[in-house]
Formats: sequence, structure tokens, C-alpha cells
Amino acid sequence: MMKRDTHTPRRALQEQRIRHANRAARSLMADPDTVWSAALTLSGAEYRAQRALRHWRACGYLPLCRRWRRVNRYARGKTLIAYPAIAGCLFVGFHRGCERWFDVFRSIPSLYGVLGVRGRPVAIDGARLLRFIHDNRFRFDAAEEERFMRTHHEFTIGDRVHIVEGPFAGRVVDVRQIKGRYAHILLDLLGGPQNVEILLDKLEKVD
Repeated sequence: MMKRDTHTPRRALQEQRIRHANRAARSLMADPDTVWSAALTLSGAEYRAQRALRHWRACGYLPLCRRWRRVNRYARGKTLIAYPAIAGCLFVGFHRGCERWFDVFRSIPSLYGVLGVRGRPVAIDGARLLRFIHDNRFRFDAAEEERFMRTHHEFTIGDRVHIVEGPFAGRVVDVRQIKGRYAHILLDLLGGPQNVEILLDKLEKVD
């Protein structure tokens, strides 16, 4: 009997809320009266910290990346899931003169610090932050090829991989090219290097 996956709808709703908050935060980055800083959060608690900031009239921008992950352990299919792109980091904006870091740290346990110098938060220009977000908007996108790879074993061109199935099982090789569901690798065969095409599912990244 196939069990229903409840995590995907929940994650989709959470991602929707994060992106809604991010849009609101971006709209304030052009406002010179909003002061931005990079806050430190517990890894995995970035979203909770972003949501809690609303009680202190502050806004948070949480950069996201999307990666292919298995839907559940009973299915072979994958889905795109959003994760914090910079683990443990959240950009926080306060109205100038209303920065209440002490109260925020005391009331939001998952938010424990802010990047600063000599005890004072370093202010980040909103226009620069907006430009950083725009310049990196595609940087964390998942490659299409990752849909066919084993969960937690994603790799890319130039990585060393271990062949886990087939007649070449046990060999460690470099990925030279990726096309669709196949990787091109270089194997020493018949007395010389040969370019070989192999299914991505038969490869695992060497840690």
C-alpha cells in the first residue's frame, strides 16, 4: 500500500509564505529609511525566525535555493524543494532608528547574532543587497540532470564519482560531461583511455 506523502504540500505552503515575505522585504530594499543587516540563525530555523520578526515591525529576507529530492521513500520520483541558500543566515531590515536587536534576540531563540564590528551591527545598503539578490537569482537553481540522480548523491561536471553497478563497478572516475540521463566518463580500456557513456543512476559522488 502506497503511503501518502504529507511533507510535500506542507513544504510547498512554507515556500509560498517565505516567498511572500521575501517580496515584501525586497520592496523595502529601495527605501533609504530601512536599515539592513545579516543576522545569524540556528540552521533549519531560518523560516521561524523570518516569521517571528513581524512582531517587532522588522522584515526578513531569506534567500532560497531549490534542489531535486525524492518525493518519499516509497516512490522513485523527485520534486523540487526549497531550502535556505545560505544556511544560518537571514537578512533583517528595521526602520531606521527602530533597531531593537536586544528585544529580538531575547524573544526569538533561533536568532542568536548579527554580523557586526565592535558590538555594532554592520549596515548593508539596501540597493547593494537588492543587486546581490538579482545577480545571484539563478546561481542556486537545480540542474535538470539532478532529477535522475540518486538522492543525496548529486554531482556535476569535474567531480569524481564511484561506479556502483554494471561491468565497471568499483572504479572511480571523473565526470567529463552530462547529457540527459547519462554521464560521459573516461575509462582505461583496451590499452588506452576511452570515452564511455553511463547512466547517472549507476554513479555516486566520492565524498
